[in-house]
Amino acid sequence: MLGLLQGFAAGLMLSISFFDLAHNAINSIGFLKGNLWFFGGVVFFGIIANFIPEPTLASSSDVKSKKKNGDQGERTQ
Repeated sequence: MLGLLQGFAAGLMLSISFFDLAHNAINSIGFLKGNLWFFGGVVFFGIIANFIPEPTLASSSDVKSKKKNGDQGERTQ
C-alpha cells in the first residue's frame, strides 16, 4: 500500500510541475513551439535512454555454476 501511495504522490508532483512549466512556456513562446520543444525533449530522452544499460542481477544459480567451474575472475596483484 505504501508503494502505491508513493507512486501516486510522485505522479501528482510531476504532473503539477509539468502543467506549471507548460503553462509558462505556452504563454511565453506559443502553443506550437512549446509542444514541439516538449516532444523534442521526449524523443531526445528516449534516444539517450537506449544507450544506458539496464541493471541486472545475476541469479544465484549463475553464481554457483561459476564457483563450481573455478571461474573466480581475474585477480590482479
